[in-house]
Amino acid sequence: MQHSEKFNPTVPRILGLGVILAVLLMVACGAAATPVVVEKEVVVEKEVVKEGEKIVVATPVVQVPPAGAIKMRDKLIVLTESFGNEVFDPRYQEGDKNEWNFSLHSRLMAADKDKNFTDKGIATKWEITDGGLGWEWTIREGLMFHNGDPLTVEDVIFSLRNTFNELSESVITVRDWRLIDQHATATGPNSFKILFKQPHMSFPVRTSEIGMDSNGAIISKDYFESVGSDGFTADPNPGSSGPFELIERRPAEELRYQKFPNHLEDSYRTYAFDQLSFRLVPELSTRLAALKAGEADIIPGDLTVLDQIEAAGARVIYGPESTVIWFLPWGCSKDMVQTRGLDKQGRPLMCSDKRVRYALDYAIDKETVQELMGGPEVFQIKGSALATPSGVGYLPTGELDPFPYDPERAQALFQEAGYKVPGVSTGADFNYGEDWTVWTWPGGATVPQMVEMAQLVCDMWKEILGIKCKINVGEETTIKDRLYAGEIPGQYLIRSNEHDYDGGSKFRGRFADPEGSYISYDPTIKPMVDALLAATDPEEREKLYYKAHKAAVEAHWDFSPGYLNAPYGVTNDIVSWEPWPIEVSPSALWTVRWRD
Repeated sequence: MQHSEKFNPTVPRILGLGVILAVLLMVACGAAATPVVVEKEVVVEKEVVKEGEKIVVATPVVQVPPAGAIKMRDKLIVLTESFGNEVFDPRYQEGDKNEWNFSLHSRLMAADKDKNFTDKGIATKWEITDGGLGWEWTIREGLMFHNGDPLTVEDVIFSLRNTFNELSESVITVRDWRLIDQHATATGPNSFKILFKQPHMSFPVRTSEIGMDSNGAIISKDYFESVGSDGFTADPNPGSSGPFELIERRPAEELRYQKFPNHLEDSYRTYAFDQLSFRLVPELSTRLAALKAGEADIIPGDLTVLDQIEAAGARVIYGPESTVIWFLPWGCSKDMVQTRGLDKQGRPLMCSDKRVRYALDYAIDKETVQELMGGPEVFQIKGSALATPSGVGYLPTGELDPFPYDPERAQALFQEAGYKVPGVSTGADFNYGEDWTVWTWPGGATVPQMVEMAQLVCDMWKEILGIKCKINVGEETTIKDRLYAGEIPGQYLIRSNEHDYDGGSKFRGRFADPEGSYISYDPTIKPMVDALLAATDPEEREKLYYKAHKAAVEAHWDFSPGYLNAPYGVTNDIVSWEPWPIEVSPSALWTVRWRD
């Protein structure tokens, strides 16, 4: 099936934000500053077609003025609390604060503000082939890398083969690689194809701007092979293809970029600044001082200093649905080959009993957690460990939202599972009378109260269920390595995590990979995941994702009390900025507009 017709990019999603079908099956055809007005709203008519009906509605839409009408500045300064591992080779990049490399690397697939794919990026056309097992892309002609070399289909093939590889730093990327039957191969002078062992309709998202990581970054094959991975990390700019060139790098301090002339984004995105500076400032107090002094334009905020931001003459802008609070153990399922639901001594894991998993959730007072995290504007008691309102498959039925606080039900489930609740009932000692260890690490600016929140939950479990709960605060990488290596099966980790717009790959990795699910393999969820990864009809995909989300909530192998909207301190010199939802770092910087 081929999709080359033009569609109206202003048509909204009927089910949620940007139906993934529009992503997969529709292709949108797609100097000196003059201080004039910035964006304004106009009312236009949109034509919406649903099930044979044509409905014309009046909707306010932002009209972007021509570049000459936009107030320009020399530089935008963004402070960040993390550069991840500061490695520019996409295969080895890690860390969830990726805006610093998004400016340098263009992704294969471009998207609009509603997270629908457009043909404005490197890929101009994509289609499903080989009975649903293949994806074929056509790339734009005339693009170049920062060193002036042309960007060719061979570069795209090399980039995807380099990233989707068994050596990738990302476990999700490795699992995607395992599904590839025939890796990227040229099918024409400007086209290539990937064949999969099973349908994988989520794969284009993994190569896109909305894929949360660097998987779709396109780099120069010739330059990379001439300098190697270490050389590319030392100086990635010549082999990069993004809208900005890297002109200065001070490791662990600053990355400074300059707009790359005649970049493909010039035609549909207007950056209101010529230079972009990312400065690494881990300390919140220093970031706040820089904002107050006019030495920074955007800083990651903190729930504890929102009043100080506003008192400094700045304001707070939220990045919607940026971070989920994730409660996860490893290996609870009796169907997981690595554990069979047993601990290191061969005893049943407490979390192998669904009643225990439910009781732990019902015993958490989410409103108290919400208050600790900054209130309802910051912390939303909505969504699941895999779904937020802007993601594929989230329907506003309430069935995907966190369990309500119900201590009596929690205690009843505990008793039903055979465990005593001190002062309430008799029964066996929970966790064989041993300490119930809960792991966490400091969450940084994204979740500044992470350790306090974990302790709060631990105290609730002690009070409601009588669990001998203790918190083990450690270092992020070390705890992850221990968890996924199976060293602490059944022990809960409380952490922050990024949400995905399309959770197809995470669904498979968490619950539907019989050889190595990284949470708990569930044979009842696997066919649902296979179905959603194969579906192409937009409404059918939405329903299948919703069905799988419900099944994951029902199983409760992992769960979430809610998600956070990331607060940013923003100078009042910026009159508007619209961060994309489901992003954990400052995004959509091309929407920044300056005050006259």
